Amino acid sequence: MERWVAVGLPRRDMPQPGRARPADGRDVRGLILDATERLLAGRRFESLSVADILKAAAVSRGSFYFYFPNKHAVLAELVRRAVGGAREAAGVWTGDESDTPGAALRQGTREGARLWRAHAPVLRAIVENWQSDPVLAGLWAEMMDGFATVATERILADRAAGRPRRAMTTPGRWPPRSAG
Repeated sequence: MERWVAVGLPRRDMPQPGRARPADGRDVRGLILDATERLLAGRRFESLSVADILKAAAVSRGSFYFYFPNKHAVLAELVRRAVGGAREAAGVWTGDESDTPGAALRQGTREGARLWRAHAPVLRAIVENWQSDPVLAGLWAEMMDGFATVATERILADRAAGRPRRAMTTPGRWPPRSAG
């Protein structure tokens, strides 16, 4: 009995050589992602339909489904983009080897906050919708595990290096006093 093996078949979610751009030269996948991000700035993800995305991106339904099986996959890709930037922002803190990691932590926090502001609609959408789709749930868990792992590794490395451990605040006191 002959068996078909799906070896070397192109992934639908990745641009394909010779097929990534239609005859007019547009990056259809990018248009879909950009249009969805723009729509999320004014609407909640759950209220968006594929038809809304198609209209905003000015692409056909077939083009949409060539790249994405559903709107949840579009959101997942937008989140991956934003999280890639978050990893870079966290790198300011996690990559710092100095004996005074406070400045690097503050800089990393500023960069993280800047990134969250820049991608607020997308990040809000994943926070609000990660339970609605198994792919989004897996992506959310991967993100949270990744951030927790990086923070844990940094804390353990600081302890192993004998770097000072300072409490952020005194128990029962918020906000912390300025180190002044």
